[in-house]
Amino acid sequence: MRSRSVALSRLAVLPAAAVAIAVTPLLTSAHSTQSAQSDTSRTPVAAVRALTTDFPAAHATTAHQSALRARFFAGVEQARREDALKQFYAGIQRSRDEAALKQFYAGVQQARDAAARQQAAQAAAPAPTAAPTAGSNLNWSALAACESSGNPAAVSSGGYMGLYQFDQRTWESVGGSGSPTSASAAEQTLRAQILYSQRGSSPWPVCGSRLFA
Repeated sequence: MRSRSVALSRLAVLPAAAVAIAVTPLLTSAHSTQSAQSDTSRTPVAAVRALTTDFPAAHATTAHQSALRARFFAGVEQARREDALKQFYAGIQRSRDEAALKQFYAGVQQARDAAARQQAAQAAAPAPTAAPTAGSNLNWSALAACESSGNPAAVSSGGYMGLYQFDQRTWESVGGSGSPTSASAAEQTLRAQILYSQRGSSPWPVCGSRLFA
């Protein structure tokens, strides 16, 4: 009896399933051999089931939690990488937009500078003052009155322009630029005198005789 109680006291510190395995033979020793064999054939199975279901279940839950934690941190890392890529490509697009805007405004500024230089050159260019010798003593006001009623901005239905009704090609051939109507009356007279020195009064077949009035 003493040895059995000592064995039982030592088993008290073991887990419940282990105690069930160890105690079962002691508790069933007073029964018949047949009942002992039947009890020992059932009790260890229940204990083994307790060992294989209780303790591994806790470990399985921990492994599942570890897998979920790993998936969570993997998702966080992927989201960080995607956000970094988005910021990177957004920065590239901003750089492209800024470069395009710089080029656009640089072109606008260049056009403004070119226009300003052209205006300055036109303002600095001396106005023609000396008339050629040929035709300078003719009656140009009479010719202008006949051709355009003395209107420097006159434009006929046939496309002739100015005091002396130049067409654009003839105007440019005597050194004119732009439209004759945009030139002053003095410049139009100068260009008409140049034309007269080249071709006489033939450019004005109807009103050319007025030059000699």
